[in-house]
Amino acid sequence: MAVFGNPNADSGMEELVVVAETSVEDAEERDAIANEIASVTVDIVNLPPDDICLAPPHSVLKTSSGKIRRAATAEHYRSGSLGKSQTPVWRQVTGLALRSAAQRWRHAVPRAGAWLYAGYAWGIFGIAMTLVALIALPLPRLSWRWRVAHHIARGASLLTGIRTRAHGLAHFPCQEPCVLVANHASYLDALILTAVFPHDFRYLAKAELSQPFLTRFVLRRMGVLFVERDNTREANNTTEQVLQTAREGGSPAFFPEGTFRPEPGVQDFHMGAFVSAAKAQVPVLPVAIRGSRALLRGREWLPHPGIVDVTVGAPLQPKSSEWSEAVRLRNESRAFIVAESGEPDLASAG
Repeated sequence: MAVFGNPNADSGMEELVVVAETSVEDAEERDAIANEIASVTVDIVNLPPDDICLAPPHSVLKTSSGKIRRAATAEHYRSGSLGKSQTPVWRQVTGLALRSAAQRWRHAVPRAGAWLYAGYAWGIFGIAMTLVALIALPLPRLSWRWRVAHHIARGASLLTGIRTRAHGLAHFPCQEPCVLVANHASYLDALILTAVFPHDFRYLAKAELSQPFLTRFVLRRMGVLFVERDNTREANNTTEQVLQTAREGGSPAFFPEGTFRPEPGVQDFHMGAFVSAAKAQVPVLPVAIRGSRALLRGREWLPHPGIVDVTVGAPLQPKSSEWSEAVRLRNESRAFIVAESGEPDLASAG
């Protein structure tokens, strides 16, 4: 039995409530029990109870030591849940387990889908590389090899759900060499540019990629120039190779940031591309890639489908071969790429 006060919102007075447990179900017997409780209450406190609640056994809450929990019982009384049957423990545990399993399933299904897509995408990329090796590499001319690689890259992009949208292709100087510079946000940037441009470029790649024989053979057949970033003498040799390429009518392609990070943002540009353009007196073609970072971030190997916009800016003509002109070319190229890539300017932030 529990006795407690219950505030009456209408009268502003506190009512006396008695909660008593009984298993009796007969109406007359229950009335007799209620009358007896009312009589005893009057004898004890000289007041009749305002409400007598006859509840099933175990309705009056108790502590582990057997003390009555009046406040908790009163709360159940006010909420109308007093005397209602409690959910069995086994059902509570089962329900909790089922809810937990459902939540894990909701998380597992998208993850499994991501892994399945990744396996499919890497399979397509592997087939594309095999086709390039079998069809493009044996061709005698670099321009032919790049045209085949262009069509294969376009097919691989479509099959993997990577939709490329090109803007400003009319700016491309088809009849003269140029130095292409683009922001670097993903491992897929080279694939994306190859799918967009049907023209052959001489990409620059870090020297580490030339160590495995097969990689070195494939990349050299595709006209890639290897650069030793930490060796000043080798870097000068690379600059001479770039100049020679431009003078011979080739178009070198740079990622002047040098590398990329998982976090969004355009980093500082190295000067090599712009010094080469100024010395060779060939235009710089700024290209902004928007959206590739979300397809395959740095330190990740799970690609994702999506849309990538490639925007080509107007060619920037060098006016002299001086260092100051190279700086101007860098600044204008970078300003265009920052504006069109949709990513923050990390140089300004720093």
